[in-house]
Amino acid sequence: MKNRDKKNVVKWNFIFYLMEFIYTILVGVILVPLYLAYIPKDLYGYWLATGNILSVLTLINPGFSDIIQQKVSYNYGQNNISKVGSYSSSGIILTFGFAIIILIIGLGIQYSIGSIFVMQVDFLRELKAAFGLMLVGTFLTINYYSFSSVSYAILSSKTIGLINFIGNVSGLLTTVYCLTHDYGLLSLGIASIMRGLIFLLGSAFYVYNRFKKEDIQVKLTISCIKEVFSLSIYNFFGKVGQTLLSNLNSFLSAKFVSPVEASNLKFTQTAPEFGKIIVLRILYSVTPVIPNILASSGIERLRNKMLNLIYVLLSFIFFTCIALYLFNKEFIGLWLGNNSYSGYSINVFVVLLLLFSSINKVSYQLLFALGEIKRSNKILFVQALLYLPMAIIMTKLLGIIGLLLSGVIIEMFGLFFFWGPKLLKILNFPILKERKIIYEFLKLLLVALITLLGGTMIEFSHINWGILIGEIIIVAFLFFLLLFSISNMFRNLLFSYIKK
Repeated sequence: MKNRDKKNVVKWNFIFYLMEFIYTILVGVILVPLYLAYIPKDLYGYWLATGNILSVLTLINPGFSDIIQQKVSYNYGQNNISKVGSYSSSGIILTFGFAIIILIIGLGIQYSIGSIFVMQVDFLRELKAAFGLMLVGTFLTINYYSFSSVSYAILSSKTIGLINFIGNVSGLLTTVYCLTHDYGLLSLGIASIMRGLIFLLGSAFYVYNRFKKEDIQVKLTISCIKEVFSLSIYNFFGKVGQTLLSNLNSFLSAKFVSPVEASNLKFTQTAPEFGKIIVLRILYSVTPVIPNILASSGIERLRNKMLNLIYVLLSFIFFTCIALYLFNKEFIGLWLGNNSYSGYSINVFVVLLLLFSSINKVSYQLLFALGEIKRSNKILFVQALLYLPMAIIMTKLLGIIGLLLSGVIIEMFGLFFFWGPKLLKILNFPILKERKIIYEFLKLLLVALITLLGGTMIEFSHINWGILIGEIIIVAFLFFLLLFSISNMFRNLLFSYIKK
């Protein structure tokens, strides 16, 4: 595939990932007030907790789809069509088997919900029914993942993106319709089934036609099944770690603090999650192409492209964290009211967790795309083993701050002891002179302090439009200086040795 075609793949990936991000905003910003209007807040808190159990089940998977994408993309770059068909069919079959297992486990959890949380009978009945519907939608979506991974691996960004868009919009419209017609919590499950059906049927039909057009034979080979399955063992443990680090906040806070505080924490983390989603959408638009370029051109040609990507992502992560530190309360106050904000101290730890988890997620995805599957997933699992007991103990002792602090500590451990050093080694990144590093960070620190001081002194006026516009202009100017400073620092550090 020509470079121009690969750029088009990245472009379309990014466009549709951006559209998915807009959809996520609509779900998070528009639907949550609807949820609270049509679903009791206590019931919604329990739903977040039980829904997170389902998320854990969904995400704690052997990661067949991730392995399919990496292996198929690499062999597609080498024009090894036979291996493309073998890896694809092996992954699809293994993913279906996993989806059946999740369905069976989910039915057992649905039966046991009443013993996990104590609630009134009508809440329990509605929660169980919604969980069952969501379980069916999850079954469909899991099977879709294998077909979408094959599509991304063979660089079919436009069609699979369109299928995603149609499925998400249909799910959104279904949710709104059902909520406004008194389906209550069942609305979320019904929408999940609608979305899953469109995802699965659309992607399966496309893969079938694309394989037929390019004469890619679908065949099961024992060697490919064994390889995908053996790598999936490592990926399974990595997914366990990743899921525990990302999806236990609502469950632990509901269990050890209160369901209302769990809801408030979820709302306080909404804007930070939007920032993280943007970072990952930029990253995911590029990662399907990385194995392809590695196979066809080698690591030397890939290195500069990855440095450019890292430079953009790190700049955006730091900028987003400072913006959320300053204005997350303002956002939640305008959106849901100040009663849904967890507080300043909790927001600080939410932002710190966003910073380190985003950097680690970027590092993990890049290493995975380069074929570093086994060791990367081992580190995720070790992080989870350390995190789970620490989070339980610290949540009991310190509440939500203890929960978030546990995540920050674990993410810092991963960054400084594995992700950072490993990525720098692969990129052949030299140890820069200490004086240059100190100089660049001092410049950034000065601009960051000015931005923080200026931002904390501003309280947006809700009465006088003239004052409000002036405040917005000042904040925009400060953020422009901050973004320029962050971007300039990373560019100077990342590319200083290339110029030599």
